[in-house]
Amino acid sequence: MGERFYIDPSQRGLAMMLSPWEVEVLNYVLKAAPPDGGKELTTRAIFLEVDKIMKAKGGPSISRASVINFLKRLKDIGALQSKEETCKGGTRDIYTARLNEAGFRRLLIRITMRAFKESWPNEYNQFIENQSPTV
Repeated sequence: MGERFYIDPSQRGLAMMLSPWEVEVLNYVLKAAPPDGGKELTTRAIFLEVDKIMKAKGGPSISRASVINFLKRLKDIGALQSKEETCKGGTRDIYTARLNEAGFRRLLIRITMRAFKESWPNEYNQFIENQSPTV
């Protein structure tokens, strides 16, 4: 699998596994193009909106290529869907969300737990067997 998420246990929420600008990309897509209807978003529209948000927060500049790669990653893991549209100069991808935020959080948990199980099967199984309801 090509999923790449890094865990920073010092953070909370989506920031535990996503950079600040990735959180903004995800939040923007979930708000503007939710799974139950909404706009279809081009990579350009997403980039411009998130870049504006990051600048307003005093955050770093982001590249459009980084946004495009992140969107493709989200599509590859099933969080987004896209369709290709013909436009002047070629084609472009139009994105909408496949999951809401709770669904995305569950997806991250599933990816992480699968990686733990594949990497350390004995320790994973021991942890699951000995796990109490409160971690």
